[in-house]
Amino acid sequence: LFYLVGKYTVPGSKNTPAVPLDVAVSPRPAKEMFVDLPSGHKMPMMGLGLCCRPSAYDYVSVRNSVLWFLLQGGRLLDGAQLYLNHDAIGEGIKDAI
Repeated sequence: LFYLVGKYTVPGSKNTPAVPLDVAVSPRPAKEMFVDLPSGHKMPMMGLGLCCRPSAYDYVSVRNSVLWFLLQGGRLLDGAQLYLNHDAIGEGIKDAI
């Protein structure tokens, strides 16, 4: 559990590769599907889950996964403070914008 605090790595986990500097930002998918929420807002049906696999607790892998997903037009990140990877998620978002 000690490696879940700060910029952590999980021994033996397979990391998401780094995003090349020349990757162009993609638009949202042309036929993106949404679900209607009770509030009247719409939520994308496709998202990136950020829990429940060894790489979900590896700082570099989470950051790279979020960055790749956002640069490819994704918009829904499924995360929770309980997953203890919110710092890496925030870093990926920051790098994407």
